[in-house]
Order: sequence, then C-alpha cells, then structure tokens
Amino acid sequence: MIGYYGKLGVIATGALALYGMLTFAMFRAIPIVLTLPGIAGFILSIGMAVDSNILIFERIKEEQRKGKDFKTAIRLGFGRALDAIKDANITTMLVAFICLYFIQSTKLGISSTVWHGKRICTHSWYWSCNKFIYWCCYYKTINTNIL
Repeated sequence: MIGYYGKLGVIATGALALYGMLTFAMFRAIPIVLTLPGIAGFILSIGMAVDSNILIFERIKEEQRKGKDFKTAIRLGFGRALDAIKDANITTMLVAFICLYFIQSTKLGISSTVWHGKRICTHSWYWSCNKFIYWCCYYKTINTNIL
C-alpha cells in the first residue's frame, strides 16, 4: 500500500499495525485460543481491513479525477465508501454471530476471532485512519494529489 498510495499508504499501514496490536490485546484479555481456524479468522479480518482502506482510497482518487480539491475528495471518498464498508462489516458480523451462538464448537475459533476482529477493525479504522488523514490534510502534510 505504501508503494501505491504513498503517504496515505503509510497512514493505512499504521492503522493496520494498530489494529493488529489492539486485536491481540483483546485476544489476551478475552481468553481466545488461537487455533488454526482462529488464525484464519484473524487473517480474514486483516484482509477486510485492507479492503476497507483500498475502497476509501480509490473513492478519493475517483473524486479527484472529477476535479474536486483534496479536502472535498477526502470527505466525499469516505462518505461514498462508508456504505460498502458498513455492508461488508454488518454481513460478516451477522454470519460470525450466527456461527458463534447457534453452531457447534467446530466453528467457534473462526467465528469468535472474526467477531472480535471486526468490532475492533471498525473502531480502529475510524479513529486511526479516518481522523489521522483529516488531521494531516488540515496541517497540509499529505500531498494533495494522489492520482
């Protein structure tokens, strides 16, 4: 992401590192055993977090291609990508909830890590990536053309 998106990729990579640390902290606080399905659920959550960042950055690029300035492109890009991200997160959490509470223990590892991973991903994405990009844009530390 750093090579393709530049400074925005650095922010996204930092947000993913923060997400990984928060997720493992929650796995330690709530005794979740990381079996092979649990690790697969964690990797699935990371992949969906990366997908969220890519959706946002591509929407920002689309807005810039339309001729919008950088601050407007960021605001509209986050707004347009939010619907797809909410859809994916709600669907994934619904399936994880069904697996967690209604299916036998064979799916418990993957469903619990996906459930907790998506909860943390939603909050860490909003508070780290979103707010930090707005902060950098306000202080003009990001190049205003990411095309």
